[in-house]
Amino acid sequence: MSKNKIVKTIATILVVVLVVFVALVYFEISVMGDPFEIQAWMVEHLTIDPNASPEGTEPDGETTVTPTPGKYKDPEMLSDELVAQILNNNGNRKIYTEYAKAYADADRPIKEILIEGESAKIVSGDKVSVVNNYNGAAAALKWQDEGEVEYTFNVDKAGLYLIRMKYSSFPVEGKTTSGNIELKFKLNGEMPFDCAAELVFTKLWADEKVEGANVDDRGFVSDSRGNNIRPTQILVEDWREVDFTDSQAVYTEELMVYFEAGENTITLSGTKTNFAIDWIKVYNTDKTPTYDEYRASISNSGVATGFVKTIEAEVTDLKSISSITPNWDRSGPATSPSHPSALILNLIGGTNWQTVGEWVEWSFDVEQEGDYKIAFRYRQNFISGLFTSRRVYIDGAVPFEELDGVAFHFGNDWQTLELADENGEAYLIHFTPGKHTIRLEVTMGELAQTLQTLEESVYLLNYTYREIIAITTTSPDQYRDYKLENDIEYLADKFFTVSNWLETEALRLAEIIGNKGGEISIMLNAADQLNDFAEDPEEIVERMAAYKDTVTSLSSLMMQLQQQALEIDVISIASADAENTFNKATWGENFVFQVQAFIGSFTTDYSTVGDEAEGGEKTITVWFPGSREQAEIVKRMITDTFTPKYGINVNLELAQIGLAQAIIAGTAPDVLTSTGRADPVNLAARGALYPLSDFEDYEETLAWFNEGAAEPYKYNGDNKYYGIPVTENYHMMFYRTDIFTDLGIEPPETWEEFYKLIPVIQRNNMEIGLPYTSMAAAGINTGLGTRDLYITLLLQQGGQVFKDDLTAVDLDSAIALAAFKEWTEFYKLYSFPLEFDFYNRFRTGEMPIGITGYGTYNLLSAAAPEIRGLWKMAPIPGTLKEDGTIDRTEATSGSAAVIPADTEYPEEAWTFVKWWVSAEAQARYGNELEILMGAASRYDTANLEALEMLPWSTTELEILAEQREHVVTIPEVVGGYYVSRSIDNAFRDVYFNGENTRDAVYEHMIIANSEITRKRAEFGLD
Repeated sequence: MSKNKIVKTIATILVVVLVVFVALVYFEISVMGDPFEIQAWMVEHLTIDPNASPEGTEPDGETTVTPTPGKYKDPEMLSDELVAQILNNNGNRKIYTEYAKAYADADRPIKEILIEGESAKIVSGDKVSVVNNYNGAAAALKWQDEGEVEYTFNVDKAGLYLIRMKYSSFPVEGKTTSGNIELKFKLNGEMPFDCAAELVFTKLWADEKVEGANVDDRGFVSDSRGNNIRPTQILVEDWREVDFTDSQAVYTEELMVYFEAGENTITLSGTKTNFAIDWIKVYNTDKTPTYDEYRASISNSGVATGFVKTIEAEVTDLKSISSITPNWDRSGPATSPSHPSALILNLIGGTNWQTVGEWVEWSFDVEQEGDYKIAFRYRQNFISGLFTSRRVYIDGAVPFEELDGVAFHFGNDWQTLELADENGEAYLIHFTPGKHTIRLEVTMGELAQTLQTLEESVYLLNYTYREIIAITTTSPDQYRDYKLENDIEYLADKFFTVSNWLETEALRLAEIIGNKGGEISIMLNAADQLNDFAEDPEEIVERMAAYKDTVTSLSSLMMQLQQQALEIDVISIASADAENTFNKATWGENFVFQVQAFIGSFTTDYSTVGDEAEGGEKTITVWFPGSREQAEIVKRMITDTFTPKYGINVNLELAQIGLAQAIIAGTAPDVLTSTGRADPVNLAARGALYPLSDFEDYEETLAWFNEGAAEPYKYNGDNKYYGIPVTENYHMMFYRTDIFTDLGIEPPETWEEFYKLIPVIQRNNMEIGLPYTSMAAAGINTGLGTRDLYITLLLQQGGQVFKDDLTAVDLDSAIALAAFKEWTEFYKLYSFPLEFDFYNRFRTGEMPIGITGYGTYNLLSAAAPEIRGLWKMAPIPGTLKEDGTIDRTEATSGSAAVIPADTEYPEEAWTFVKWWVSAEAQARYGNELEILMGAASRYDTANLEALEMLPWSTTELEILAEQREHVVTIPEVVGGYYVSRSIDNAFRDVYFNGENTRDAVYEHMIIANSEITRKRAEFGLD
């Protein structure tokens, strides 16, 4: 080819590429410039007109997915019967949707059966009794701690009924009150559906009202810097009437229960109670009227004119959850009230007001009867492209059905919403003169159906995933044809069914939200992937990781949709002739505000919490290594409890740097409320800490904790203690009851039983999770504690970590070598995974059993709704002894409070430390922490009495106590940080490099002993 032709060819190619590029850029800008427009374009081109009835659409307009004919038979939708069988796990589950379908055609008689609370037959419970003249009721059933009661009554006409309970919660001395009431419900001796096992009833809470010179006109306390302090939440002992509902709102928000005609029995059992029952009502009610019907029922429209009233949303009357506390916003001057640098409480809500059933109530007065409009200044920047919903109650009832689920749409900034119809015409709500209330309750609204679809899809996909990995393992051979469609019944049909569910729901949701939800893409992409699997099951093996990611994405989406967060700044109420108004800020006002905020960031001290202590001869400085919100709790406790009782002033500061750096810099506090396990001994060896055991009542204080809990804080150079326990954590075993039932196995009590279930689980290509933390992840400050299972095996076999005199490790003994070999074989011989996300694998069922910290219980309870009722917590397996007992010994991890050596006020500092670790202070802090952040943040206090005062049920405490009886603590020595490192290095040599166990242990224990010897010499201990 000539040179000219080559040049022309290259030029032609370049021109074509340029044209294509320009066309793509034009398409990108004109059609798909906005990500939301991309999604809208996708939905528009994927949407099928149901009226046209093209191929892939049923005659009744229901959208279906029609796969391209593949290598195998065309998939079909699973029958309703088969879907029900899978979702109900062959009878091991009883999901509410299937229950509702079974009674879909049943009557709903407009009847009311009132069952008095005191008529209960008390089946069990030492603290369940009938009391007279209780809280305004002539008689009631008062229920504390665990118990079970039965109510027997007659139903005239069979049918579906609602169940409502009138109850009142009460405080219990010595027990915190932050948790909800949790009951199980049975009908005629059987649980009708799964969610009846987790009925949740909230309590009534209010902000504590205080008076004083530093209280503003809204009732909030301010410190000397002008920062508002969050009010304390108090329990309100008043009666509530609440229907039985699904606590997760996956199916419906009011549970309809079918009662046969004649005698029926309701059984209630509870583990988290402390409440009284006035009555239970089995009833039905007329349908909530429409807005037009509501307006037609008003005979006197009234004469209200010129009325405009604003309610500061942060000033609430009542709330259902204590964690719904006021918060601050400094984004601009329009927020009411606002300040560029001070922390002013000026809104309510956010992520602490997002769970279905949680509500906030405000009260207001009107002088003239008439029609009024209601509007809100809100911010919903939590669920991108979607909306969150609130049910609006006026004076305790939803006045018309249009207020049953009001949507607050997404936006990055503050918005306003007036209660109005789809045309923007404001709803007119009639008020008579006097006091009225507005309540906003979290509801799923239009997303309830989406949530149900996702829940059922995730369950079916996880079920199918376990069927697949039972054949392929989690790491299938890409070059093998597994013939999955021959070994798994209805494999393609299952994928096709879920694909149909997801696409149909995605299109429905797209129509509601205007085609702008990123969630649409997640469901459509999942539907497309599953459709490919339905066409050609051989793709599954090649795309196994993508399949798992899809299930994880759908699970995450399900959780995201359940979190209906919303912030409210101001509520406006205006008469029909007036306009609802909100603060607005000009460009200039915003600019000035931001400049002031910038300047304030240099002049405002955000590290000090509350007022600086003034007056008095002695003031101590206390460092708290947590968030500002947590520190506010501690400061409030100091102000109203510690200082008044002991007369010691306290400056509470957020810890900005490590204690060692502060000591070197000469800026150390008088007390550090929490530090790592290894710190006290390392700092004590350098003379940096005050010996707490020098105080006369130190030994007496240790009685508050597990025996030996302070051993890690003892320095063997002088045999003195330099820390006192604050938190303590240990391992528990978690297992999936549904999968264990399917496999026909029981949770192991001993390691012998544990070894027997390994082949059963692995034969089904599932995994077992044992704790392992590499040095890279753990750092050098955690000590041995609960890093892995080696120390547990060592202790149960009678071994020890250090020699009796603590001068060297004892990990090269015969017992230690045997324990180390057993530990490494879990990973080498049985191929247990080293690194894994237990929370997610446990949810999918891929890892149906694992050992991890007991805090996982609260995480699973709060954040794994799709497996509720399908898992349990139990003590870890133990070693069977000759006397028949089971030794479940394991080591703990934790933190300690310390006092730096150069404090000027050691006695005052020690008084504070004793107060801080006391049962009263630890229980209050744990309770208020849970009030602020929810149950997932339950505090792992080391104080035994305080632990029992936290909102654990009696059963949960018994399980924890059974394991706690076997926990021990490992001493800390100078140079001990090398022990953890050496164990990990020996493990790596055996696991990764295939070294002999004995050689690897000996080699690295020599290194560990050398470091301990070097450090002992450095500090003159030999």
